[in-house]
Amino acid sequence: MSLSGFMIVSYVNSNNDIVSRLGYDKITAFNVVSPTEFQMVFAEPFAPFRDLWAGTSTTVLPKHVLEGTNFNKVWNSCICDPKTKKPISSGPMMVESFKPDQQVTLVPNPNYWGTKATVSKVVFIPVPDSNAEVNAFRAGEVDIIYPQNQIGLRKKIEAVDGAHYTSSLGPQWEHFDMLSTVKGLDDIEVRTAIATAMPRQQIVDRLVKDANDDAVVLDNVMWMANQQQYEPNWSIYPAAGDVAAANAILDAAGWTPGSDGIRAKDGVKLSFTLGTTPGNQARELSQQIIQEQMKKLGIEFTIKNSSDILWKKMTGFDYQTIIFAWVGSPDPYGNNSIWLSTSIPEACPPKQAKEGSCDSSGQNYTRTNVPAVDQLLNEADREVDVATRTALLNEADRQLAVNAVTVIPLFQKPTQLGYRSTVTGVRDNPTVDGFTWNIEEWAQT
Repeated sequence: MSLSGFMIVSYVNSNNDIVSRLGYDKITAFNVVSPTEFQMVFAEPFAPFRDLWAGTSTTVLPKHVLEGTNFNKVWNSCICDPKTKKPISSGPMMVESFKPDQQVTLVPNPNYWGTKATVSKVVFIPVPDSNAEVNAFRAGEVDIIYPQNQIGLRKKIEAVDGAHYTSSLGPQWEHFDMLSTVKGLDDIEVRTAIATAMPRQQIVDRLVKDANDDAVVLDNVMWMANQQQYEPNWSIYPAAGDVAAANAILDAAGWTPGSDGIRAKDGVKLSFTLGTTPGNQARELSQQIIQEQMKKLGIEFTIKNSSDILWKKMTGFDYQTIIFAWVGSPDPYGNNSIWLSTSIPEACPPKQAKEGSCDSSGQNYTRTNVPAVDQLLNEADREVDVATRTALLNEADRQLAVNAVTVIPLFQKPTQLGYRSTVTGVRDNPTVDGFTWNIEEWAQT
């Protein structure tokens, strides 16, 4: 079996824990053109073919390392050849050592076919708290930091002697999600009222402008605000939030306030939990802003954060509403696993979720199911004309804004990159590749 053939077998094997098989299952053959080039043959036109091999999560897999191993667990403790324990890599750097929760050390890959890295070693140290990252940077313990967006970090980074600060807005977007099968939230009028009252502009002004002056409310879930294909389809919901209009929607739908002020209908109260990961100051402030606004509608949100909310509660559909960010690619194709009804995964039990042994084929954790969206996204995958494909994706976005309203876009999440003047060649990349995308160009003076 060829290397490329092994790749496709790995991606389409139902026993392997793969987020999305879309596109890979349409490849019928590979033709090796040169040591660094190959040609794909598809069973039908597939417009976003570039995305199949463009990101850090879709790199070419080494047959000589993975064949005959447990694909889901082979690299859980060591990014290496499990037989020899020696480092492997297809990029300019490779893992020299890996200590879980402590550090990862990279060294240049002598066999890399492209530009050779000039730095002798790069050590990554995980720091779970953004402020702790800045403190380590200020103390000279680290040369580069890439913290989660937090209020006030920009000023702290810029205050460090010899520091450079940069922020970018890419396809990483913050959103408010509602599980559409929860009683109360299964009424689209309730979800529409929440979207109508959502104070998105206030959230952007208080949480995001501090980091990036160009930040705006996001009104599309397919295209980002700084892409030329962007159309503000979600502007049907006022950025400032319209409480009066939202109350009118709920009144018309028969949701009436009880003695405690919380609306109810047929024994169901509009009282929900709102979760996110703990310790994130910006998201916790978002929760408070939303909670206060929704009180004006007679909707109660109880904040319930947990460290396992993304890998355990969300994947097990054990949540009601949640705030987090999707990290995407410039092409909206990656969103298919979020919106297609065929991408609603089976609930993953906590033990299997922690072990990583669940089938992750699909990330539609809101159980969005709009037939028109399915049709439009599948058609967009086959459409090779750029203008026609753009129109299809924008129409899918409009359908989601009107007929789903399960995920409310808030803003493009700004990156925050700080590095010392003694390090050159560092350039931000707000896609899934992150700031290490050009690590071979880094140098230290």
